[in-house]
Amino acid sequence: MTGVLFWVFMAYDALVVPPYFWVKVALGIATGLFIPSRIAGLLACALGNAAIVSYPAFAAGRLGTLFSMANVSTSLSSALIGLLVTSIFLFVGVVWWFVGRIMRWAFYKIAAP
Repeated sequence: MTGVLFWVFMAYDALVVPPYFWVKVALGIATGLFIPSRIAGLLACALGNAAIVSYPAFAAGRLGTLFSMANVSTSLSSALIGLLVTSIFLFVGVVWWFVGRIMRWAFYKIAAP
């Protein structure tokens, strides 16, 4: 049951709980809204979110522990789950890029015919 609840609340934890939440929201919406190219905007959003996630570890001097799974376990399944969780937290800001793209579409289709 605990394992099921972990995956159920993973999306909530990834979207709302992390530090610098409003910075991720602003970055994602701004890149989706103001960068006209989809690929360039998505790349800028993903790189910005990776920088936001790695900044606290870099500032604390523990950048190597961001991707290290040595503290959890040495088994392959634990390493894969750790990589999955890290990638979810790294690229969850891309959701806000989609919100920015929807706002851009709404502006050009509805507000400015």
